[in-house]
Amino acid sequence: MSADNWTQCPKCNFDREAEADAKDAFAESQYGKVPINEYHNLLTEAAAFRESVPDLIEEDRTLSEDYDIGIFGSEFEVNYRATCHKCGYTFKYDIVVKDIAKAKK
Repeated sequence: MSADNWTQCPKCNFDREAEADAKDAFAESQYGKVPINEYHNLLTEAAAFRESVPDLIEEDRTLSEDYDIGIFGSEFEVNYRATCHKCGYTFKYDIVVKDIAKAKK
C-alpha cells in the first residue's frame, strides 16, 4: 500500500489507553474479592499492559495519510484523507480558496 505518510491512528491510541484504564479499574475492583496472590497478579498484568501502550502506539503505524496541496488555476486547494487500516477510522478535510489572484497582498 502506498500513501503520502503512515502514522499512528488517534482512535487506536485512544482505544488502547481506554483498555489500559479498564484493566487498572478491574484490578483495583478485585481488592478483597480474590485471593491476594491473584489480586497482585491482576495489578502486575494491568501495570505491564499500561507500560506497553506507548511501545505499541509507536510501532503501530496503521493510519495512511494522503494529501494534495497547491494552486490549480485561480484556486488554492488542500485535500487531506486519513484512513486506519486496523480499526477503519477515517478523517477528511477539504478547503478551496477561490479567485486567489484577486486576493489582497
